[in-house]
Amino acid sequence: MNPLSIGAEDALAFAMTVGIEWPLLAWFSKLGFRRTGLFCLLMNGVTWFAAAAILQIWPVPIPALEGAIIAAEAVIMGLFWQWSPGKAIAASLLLNLTSWLVGEKLFLAVTHFL
Repeated sequence: MNPLSIGAEDALAFAMTVGIEWPLLAWFSKLGFRRTGLFCLLMNGVTWFAAAAILQIWPVPIPALEGAIIAAEAVIMGLFWQWSPGKAIAASLLLNLTSWLVGEKLFLAVTHFL
């Protein structure tokens, strides 16, 4: 995949990622949907497309790449929301592990019928 040109499956995967992570972020942060929506979309836009670009250049194992995303998003959330490192890491783990583990199964189920 060219990270600047995405196909239907890539767009679906990105939309599912945001769709899974946004409610979790709103709940975990207690900031609600309004305050977390655009933030979640932009944060995932940066990390998701950066990950896609990295995969085009290096054959990085997905778990290692996901670990880097968890770390990067913890830093982003910690700085933006002024959260403690513990809260930022917990939020990032919750969001990313849920969207990775649950989202992968949902994605495979949905694309099976397309």
